[in-house]
Amino acid sequence: MNDPGLEQRIAEIHRRTVVIDGHCHLMKELMAKRDMGERALFRDYYCPLFRDVGIRAIMLITGGDNNSMIKGSDLMLWGTFDVIDYFNQELEECGDVIALCRSRLEIDEALQAGKLVVLFGIEGGRPLEGRPMYDSLSILRILYQLGVRSVQLTGNGRNRLADGIAEAGTNGGLTSFGTAVVKEMKKLKMLLDISHLAPAGVNDVLRLFDGPIVASHSNARAVCDHPRNLPDELIKEIAQRGGVVGLSLFSTLINKDNNLADVKDLIDHIDHICGLVGPDHVGLGPDFSEFSIQISQWTGNRGNMEGVQYGNKESYFHPDLKGWKQFPNITCELLTRGYPEKAIEKVLGGNFLRLYRQVLQ
Repeated sequence: MNDPGLEQRIAEIHRRTVVIDGHCHLMKELMAKRDMGERALFRDYYCPLFRDVGIRAIMLITGGDNNSMIKGSDLMLWGTFDVIDYFNQELEECGDVIALCRSRLEIDEALQAGKLVVLFGIEGGRPLEGRPMYDSLSILRILYQLGVRSVQLTGNGRNRLADGIAEAGTNGGLTSFGTAVVKEMKKLKMLLDISHLAPAGVNDVLRLFDGPIVASHSNARAVCDHPRNLPDELIKEIAQRGGVVGLSLFSTLINKDNNLADVKDLIDHIDHICGLVGPDHVGLGPDFSEFSIQISQWTGNRGNMEGVQYGNKESYFHPDLKGWKQFPNITCELLTRGYPEKAIEKVLGGNFLRLYRQVLQ
């Protein structure tokens, strides 16, 4: 980018936009750094980084079906509590720059105060399972009281709520417990995330849940034929309900060739979705964390996760899309393709903000 005028225009867009990471895994790195003695990481590291590119809100993943999200623990509920505890320690140290938000009012107050909006989500329902052979909604309600506002029902595999995409061949939808969870989420006015969910489960969700839904980190299957991506009819259904598709920056979900997917490949997905449903239903759910340290106890080669192929670890992200600092590259390509600035603001965060404010009453 060697055009000063273009650079200034991009910087101005990011200054005035509430840029949102709709699927954020930074707790992996934060917890490892705190274990090594660092403190106040949001104030000293994350918030300055976010401020540089206009990120003012994140959907922070606090647990889920994969133990890499919770410091390697196989006890998914305990691990989720642990992640929340680590965050709450940061909140005590950095409450002047971050805010845990549970409602539209709290989101608006945090933005007005210039604080980073943090929303809690879980990526998979295993933390909700509780005791073996005993289904109860108590854990969902307790996590709600602790601040969790978004639930993705499954990872790639199977849990007691439903089948993930790796189990799609069984044609299994929501279990009776999964059905009860979805109904309780509707009652609590939570965000329901269908990323990773097998098609039969998605159909059950669409039948049971009449509110807006989100696919927080999934791309367009018509552009990249990967099982984790969404068919056009589902994208249209999400849009019709007022929901949002958050685009993953995982290279394998952007294109299927052997080359790293660059920013132009990513924008092909935005082009496709906007062509289907307009610019009001697409956002960014990058699914990365800028690890500045090696977190060996949590990460490994996730080339094959529960039966779904993602490629080799070194090929996850193109250098143009490897972290939050590269978000302006997305804006640059959107401008190059002629997107109006208002549409770009929606993609960068406006659509997710609208959804959060609508659902979290």
